[in-house]
Parts: sequence; structure tokens; C-alpha cells
Amino acid sequence: MKEFARTPERVFDKVRECRYYLVQIGEFERLLDTEKFLFSLSAFLSAFRTTAYRLYGVVEFHHGKAAKQSVKERLHSASAIEFLFSRGITETHGDGAVVFHRYAVSSGDSNGQIPTSRWARGANRWNSRYESRWPTPKVRVSPVDWQFQGRAENLVALCHDALTELESIVRDLLAASSVHSNGELSGAQPSNFSGTGLANL
Repeated sequence: MKEFARTPERVFDKVRECRYYLVQIGEFERLLDTEKFLFSLSAFLSAFRTTAYRLYGVVEFHHGKAAKQSVKERLHSASAIEFLFSRGITETHGDGAVVFHRYAVSSGDSNGQIPTSRWARGANRWNSRYESRWPTPKVRVSPVDWQFQGRAENLVALCHDALTELESIVRDLLAASSVHSNGELSGAQPSNFSGTGLANL
């Protein structure tokens, strides 16, 4: 038998779980720990998608399929949320979300050295005239951040913004209702689920 979420509190539990993994993603990005970064990202994408499905279940259980469909359309109309949903599907059913490490490349001037004249005292005058007399520049390649394939912005910032928007929608729909241990809602009538929630979808 197919299970449906009934309790709004369990939706907020998933939001908090997303927040936890988002902090882990940012921390492992800072520490340059690629393996733990990717593990945390996978967990975040799974929790993010599950948050939406729990929300769908709660809304459908208390207000019917039409209300659930309205919520679904609202979430999928948000660009960042829709993108993470698609990455979550790829993570769960495909080969995983594709991400790239972005790097910054900088070069120095070899401590300000200047090229040596072939006519200077002690210089080897018989070196090839086609070889550069400039010192080899120092090139530094440093990791900057991560990004998803197909998105130019910072990966952590994208996840943060999408989660903030998802949490705002969840609170808009559910926060005005209290929860009983049996999953029943109180403090709101079906036609006015959260004041500014389903009534304004």
C-alpha cells in the first residue's frame, strides 16, 4: 500500500535535515575535502526532494489532489527549486549530479626579475636567440568553488537560495497550523489552510 505523509511537523524535520547537509557542503568545500563534499551534496539533494514529496503528501491528505497539484506547480515554477529537483532525480536514478571544480589561475613576475642581456658580463652569448631571456613565470592554480553542470553560479549559493525559497513556501503553507500526535491539523479550516497558503496558490 502506498504511503502518504500526513504530519506537517515531519516536513519541517526534512527542512532541518537539508540545512544540516547544506552546512556540511559549505564546510567541506572550504576544507577542500572533495569526497565528503560530494557525499554531503548527495545527501542534501535526496533530503531536498523528499521535503517536497512530504509536503505534497500532507497537502493531499488534508486538502485533496487539486491542492497538491497547485503546490506542485508552485514549486516547479521556481527555477532554482526545479533545477535541484532534476539533480535529485539524477542523483537517485542516474549516475549522479555532474559538478565541476572551478579554479583561479594567477601568475607572478618571478620576483620582479628582468631578462639578462646576452652581452652582460658572465652571460652565455651563444645561447639560441630564439629562446626567451625572461625568467619562467610562476603560475599558481587555486581551487575557488564548485558549480553544477549547466549553472554558472556557486553551487553552495544555489543550494542555499533554493532551500530558502522552499522553506518559505513550506512555512507559508503549514506554519499556521498546529499538529496533533495523530497527524491531524488544527487552527485552520480546509478552505483557509494557512491564511496566505493554499488559498493564494
